[in-house]
Amino acid sequence: MILVLIKRIGFYLLLPAFRVFRELRVIASNPKVKFGYRTRVVNSEFEGDNTVGSDTSLNQVQLGRGSYVANGAAIKYTAIGRFCSIGPEVLIGLSRHPMDMVSTSPAFYSKKRDACPLSFYQIDSYDEQLNTQIGNDVWIGARAVIVGGVTVGDGAVIASSAVVTKDVPPYCIVGGVPARPIAKRLSDEQIELVLLNPWWEWTSAKLKEYGGDFRSREQFLEKHYM
Repeated sequence: MILVLIKRIGFYLLLPAFRVFRELRVIASNPKVKFGYRTRVVNSEFEGDNTVGSDTSLNQVQLGRGSYVANGAAIKYTAIGRFCSIGPEVLIGLSRHPMDMVSTSPAFYSKKRDACPLSFYQIDSYDEQLNTQIGNDVWIGARAVIVGGVTVGDGAVIASSAVVTKDVPPYCIVGGVPARPIAKRLSDEQIELVLLNPWWEWTSAKLKEYGGDFRSREQFLEKHYM
């Protein structure tokens, strides 16, 4: 096995050559971040207690505490909150192409030559990449797609293979192509109460003390929010 020496946060790691980290930043005194094999991470931040699966690519990503990304996902230019569950082969923050120009090819509006090796334009005249926001306690099912620029609210659920092209309200369940609302996880009154005092901002000690309450939604809300 070929090994490479990678400098990371002031010290060096000896890693397999096919498991490469580049410009990786970890924010937390004890981050506890686990990475799978063949994982590519560029200019990304991790709050701690995170897992990133194998064959996953993260570019300009912020991952909140307790959130994980399963195998085969590709995420870029995205801020992800705490305690989020990102399923396998999920795509988030996809670049967009212009629909009102003569051609949708980057050769005619971008000089970057990233995906397209040709460029007939001297300046970047179209904003391909928009920032994406994923709230806290969000579950995104396997092979879901979230286009760039979308905001997914706290507590939302994205069904497997859904294609999300518009913002998703907090605690809303969406699915389909394109994704449409299916149901709400909580009532409007309950959503308002939780967002005023979000449990994901509790300390580890408090979460450990009341962790058993999470098994019953009704009892949890009655005990901590009513």
